[in-house]
Amino acid sequence: MQQMALIGSGGGGCVYIGRWRGVTVAIKFIVSSNDDQLVRSQREALLSRLASHPHVVQTYATSVTQLAENMFKAKGRAKYSIHEVLRQLGAHEQQFLTMVVMGPFHRDTTSWSPRMLLRSTVRTALEIAHGMQHLHLSGLVHGDLKPGNVLLKGSNQDKRKFVAKVSDLGIAHPVGAADEMSIDDGQIGSIAYMAPEVFKGRMMKASDVYSFGVLLWQLVCGTGSSPYEGAHPMAIALGVSEGKLSLRWPPGVFRPLQQLGELCTQTDPAARPSFKSVVGALEKLERHMQRLAAASAASGATASPPTSGILASNSGPGGGR
Repeated sequence: MQQMALIGSGGGGCVYIGRWRGVTVAIKFIVSSNDDQLVRSQREALLSRLASHPHVVQTYATSVTQLAENMFKAKGRAKYSIHEVLRQLGAHEQQFLTMVVMGPFHRDTTSWSPRMLLRSTVRTALEIAHGMQHLHLSGLVHGDLKPGNVLLKGSNQDKRKFVAKVSDLGIAHPVGAADEMSIDDGQIGSIAYMAPEVFKGRMMKASDVYSFGVLLWQLVCGTGSSPYEGAHPMAIALGVSEGKLSLRWPPGVFRPLQQLGELCTQTDPAARPSFKSVVGALEKLERHMQRLAAASAASGATASPPTSGILASNSGPGGGR
């Protein structure tokens, strides 16, 4: 590993950006204190390898190491300092450290015009929806979909210079024919992105659709915005679970994306669209925007993007199945 820099931490793990075999990657470190935690970290790595899709993060390599005293000491001019990682994790001897190498990874520094930003938002949302649809077709519920669990792969073939990939299957759940499962408090993901039923001990594919709706709100509002900003996590959990707290979409938001976000974040899981429907709606919206852009270029006039109607035929209830 080379040129490592911390980009995020929490929940017993941390993620660095770094170079691995000449490729810029995300490296996730997970510390485990017991067999159950170790099995969970290894299961995440396995699921990431099995869930192969253009919009699900690829896992290149994994390793598990039992921590020893000498690993907590700096080693001069090492390519990267594992003791710094362990300090970041608050680890101690006899624990296990799982390293998951994922990527490639790209940091977006592009600035766009408002029109290009809107088209980029639709394309990014579509790629995330594609990745989630694949997980659901594979019988998996992600359980913790949020902006921090979407990584960007560099791409010179895309005007955005990246493509989006769903990552972090740390609390992903296989679901059977019943399409839902019971969970405990330790299996709840990031509070602000969780569906009402999750706080009542139920996880299903429709729960991921709800999380996508919150993520879409954040894509539209900007990465500097946080859902329910300033509210205490307990207040969020209580308000969402009782159907008394919902996202406020700011004035002037692109109406079709707001409509889709509101459909995805309905309190009743059965009323939410499936990811198949979400993908269909976003593809239809993207095609419509492309036709408008082409017509605008041909005529020299400025065409306005659609404000309604794009989602009507694609957003029927599906309960996320």
